[in-house]
Amino acid sequence: MATGKMNLPIPKEEESLVRTSNSLALASYRISTNAKRFITVLASKVNKNDPPNKEYEVTRREIRDLMGGKKCTAFYENFEEIIKELFDTPVIVEKGDKIYECRWLSARVYDLKNESKLAFSFHPSLQDDLFNLKNFFNQYYTEQLIRLPVFNSQRLYEALHVYAYIGHCEFTVEQLRAIFALEQDTYPEYANFKQRILSKAIDDINEHTTLKVTFKEKRAGRKVKWVRFWITETKPIIPRRIQIKEDITEKDYIEPIVKILVYYGVDEKEAAKIAANYDIRRIMRNLDKYKKDEGTGIPIDNPGGYIHWCIQTDKATEEQLSLWRQDKDKALQEKTKEQFRVGFVLTQAVEEAAATSEEVQTIEETLEEISDPMLKEIFLRGLQNAGIIKN
Repeated sequence: MATGKMNLPIPKEEESLVRTSNSLALASYRISTNAKRFITVLASKVNKNDPPNKEYEVTRREIRDLMGGKKCTAFYENFEEIIKELFDTPVIVEKGDKIYECRWLSARVYDLKNESKLAFSFHPSLQDDLFNLKNFFNQYYTEQLIRLPVFNSQRLYEALHVYAYIGHCEFTVEQLRAIFALEQDTYPEYANFKQRILSKAIDDINEHTTLKVTFKEKRAGRKVKWVRFWITETKPIIPRRIQIKEDITEKDYIEPIVKILVYYGVDEKEAAKIAANYDIRRIMRNLDKYKKDEGTGIPIDNPGGYIHWCIQTDKATEEQLSLWRQDKDKALQEKTKEQFRVGFVLTQAVEEAAATSEEVQTIEETLEEISDPMLKEIFLRGLQNAGIIKN
């Protein structure tokens, strides 16, 4: 099959966006390069309010054009093989305490009046990963992934794009191998895995997409156990509309807190549990402790684990505790509430859409009122990455 660099037509902006859950972006599966391109094109046809059993129509000509035009004859000739692959190959998705194993497609519909048209529906187990997405979803432009020449590059791009708005992430070597769905005897030594898969995938991403990625290994003894990535997106997706929620409740604080914890290296699942189970003030004072410890030169090999431990045991000092105790000053309470309101706005901005000039002005004014430098730094970075506020 043809897998080289292609001169692709740029699809219409609204049609070119692919949205999937973070769980699906980080799932484990292995398919061919062109099968991945096809399922990406098909996923780009999903609208957030579509029913899960909807059939998505596509013509072979349309697919061929998206895959590189007339030069990509190998794809056209192997189309049936690709479709069979998507019906047969399992995708393993971890969601909370459950692991789902299913196929990509559940049905194929032929048009007897027009043999060039086909329609496909996604497997029901992928319903939460493609439809009605509200929290923790990944979105990127279709052509970005299609330009990548091999499957390994495609998968790493998807996984890293989940964390593009944060700017960094960390995976164990085992997690990376699972994302690539490698067999145990495929490049079992990290040096070979790095040379044959990881470094090449990063080079492809840097060359063919708007993500710019660097990485650094972390060792346990002499063995590489983790890989930390730094990610910059040179052309972030501009969200389309921002809705500022007026009635903020305790539950609304959870998602911004999760994003802050993930930014500092806490695993996303653990961050969600922390945000749901611990008081906001406890979380923030222990994050503050971590920043101060890091600033004093205390060696912290696993920042996410250290932060989790601090929050669990509430290791913040008495002095730091006093800064976050309940204050009777109503003005201070309102300021604290406004800080988290900005965090909630940021979450919606990143996930949904462009602010009007008036809303941008409101956000900028609110940012100026935030006294906590850590919160201000996180919210400002996120708003800049989302394209809401210019750098």
